[in-house]
Amino acid sequence: MKTTIDNNERVFLLTGDFNQSFICNLKDLERCFNCFEDKDAVLIQHKWNNRFIKCSKKSIIDMLKAFKLDHGFMSHEYKFNFVGRKNTDVGKVYAIRHTVKALTYDKAIKQLYKSFEHITNLTQY
Repeated sequence: MKTTIDNNERVFLLTGDFNQSFICNLKDLERCFNCFEDKDAVLIQHKWNNRFIKCSKKSIIDMLKAFKLDHGFMSHEYKFNFVGRKNTDVGKVYAIRHTVKALTYDKAIKQLYKSFEHITNLTQY
């Protein structure tokens, strides 16, 4: 993949599986990020004072929002199977398949527990 670097903008270094790495600007971040197969293993660094410093996914999402760029590629879909019911329902519990989009697994679990109650036999598929 070929990218053109503009030194007046932030420069990012993406490293991931199979020692693959890309250097790009913020606008090309999504295209470079999608080239990796294992998206959880991608390490994103930005250039600061002539060296690359690790930055969090939250800070990258904030940068993308500030420039009104798409930031949906940074979150992952977590799919769960469990027995439970919605918070508003009363009575029986049912086998449920549910998909949650979140930045991390912990945040996906928190979203799941906000929407459902009596969750048992929780597995990810």
